[in-house]
Amino acid sequence: MIEFFKDLVLWYNLVFILPILLVVLYLILQVFGLALDIDGDADVDVGDVDVDVDADLNGISTFDNVLGFMNVGKVPLAIIIATFLMFWGVSGFICNGIIRDILGSFPSPFIMASCGVALMIGIIATKFLSGVIARAFPMIETYSSDNQSLLGQVARVVSGEITSNFGRAKVEDQFGNVLTVYCKIPEGKEVPKRGDEIVLVDYDPLDKKFEVIKADFSDIT
Repeated sequence: MIEFFKDLVLWYNLVFILPILLVVLYLILQVFGLALDIDGDADVDVGDVDVDVDADLNGISTFDNVLGFMNVGKVPLAIIIATFLMFWGVSGFICNGIIRDILGSFPSPFIMASCGVALMIGIIATKFLSGVIARAFPMIETYSSDNQSLLGQVARVVSGEITSNFGRAKVEDQFGNVLTVYCKIPEGKEVPKRGDEIVLVDYDPLDKKFEVIKADFSDIT
């Protein structure tokens, strides 16, 4: 048992143990009502839309695709982060142990292999579990704006681009609130880039994203 705890504080294991401890600490604080509400501070549920009030992650399109793959917008962000960190930590720690058992020591370059395995398992496992959670516990409606009221509105792209899977755009609702909504384009449509204006033309309740097209004001005189 003592040897096990000694292993935990080795530098190559701390990379994976600290995220696990962070999640445990967050859960303890959550029980006592002392934890920072990540989703409450950053996100507001508008109808079925998980929106970010005047906040921008400024991620590139690859990062946006990862967010969409991991069901951001369908499941509270805190759950996604906690799930990823737990799988990252556990899988990386196990991978370190396997490498050390095989080689008899842990050469420092092998930390990259452990991180690669942990990243892959973390993303895939989070995708699977967040999908289960999204189907079992739909997001709760809490605000007066709804999806239909935003249809036809012109928004501006704030992610690297909007693909057929994921993207983000800022739009102003009927109350003057600036919201960031999750969206996607129909297959075959032009891909809007950051800063482009788009129109919210439809809403997919299953995917919880707006379908959008690039705004065309060429006919307006």
